[in-house]
Amino acid sequence: MYLLLQKGVSIVQAIEDALENHKFQLAYTLLHKVGSRNIEIPNEKGQNLMHILGMNSHECADLSLVSKIFRSLSQSKIELFRKDSLGRYAFHYALKHHGSFLVEQLLARPEVSQCLESKSVDGENALTIYCESYDQTSLLQRMVERGMNVNGDVRVKQSDAVVYMGMLQHVLMKHKVVPVKDYQSTLDFLCDSLQVQVNRQDSQGETPLLQAVKNNNKS
Repeated sequence: MYLLLQKGVSIVQAIEDALENHKFQLAYTLLHKVGSRNIEIPNEKGQNLMHILGMNSHECADLSLVSKIFRSLSQSKIELFRKDSLGRYAFHYALKHHGSFLVEQLLARPEVSQCLESKSVDGENALTIYCESYDQTSLLQRMVERGMNVNGDVRVKQSDAVVYMGMLQHVLMKHKVVPVKDYQSTLDFLCDSLQVQVNRQDSQGETPLLQAVKNNNKS
């Protein structure tokens, strides 16, 4: 890596390569060399080093090292909350890749609110990513507390179309072959604690009730 630096590869590119190759200790060492220099140099996708960390932090078993890298980036001249050319923030990538530690670090910052309602170029938002990949209500509660609208759009790809629906309908669709009793606590949490809309129509005119009827007919 040091030979690459001698050959003219920028230190920002070297840090990006280290993160992408999961050489986290090297990335941290190189960050120390940055000092007060500007490292807000996005790549061709408009992504800075926070985006790259968001995509890869889940591969680092040493959470203290992730914490040190995040702290170094936080203290440098870099935007922690920057949209890339796809309309995604580092938070979206960390959430999508199950980088739980980094997700919590970003959720602790007030600026995270801009990520929670923002949609990517293809219509994906934080609520969609959560619905696709998570069931833990504690994370959902944290995201709602930080400003996410639980009654926002959930984007779902269906064969030849993209459908936007409410969260309750998505939960029912996601668990269509699972007995209701196995996820009753989730339904109770959504309806009682978060008060999700129970009669919301999706972009094709269907409702959670119709989804529940479909589920029952398939069981």
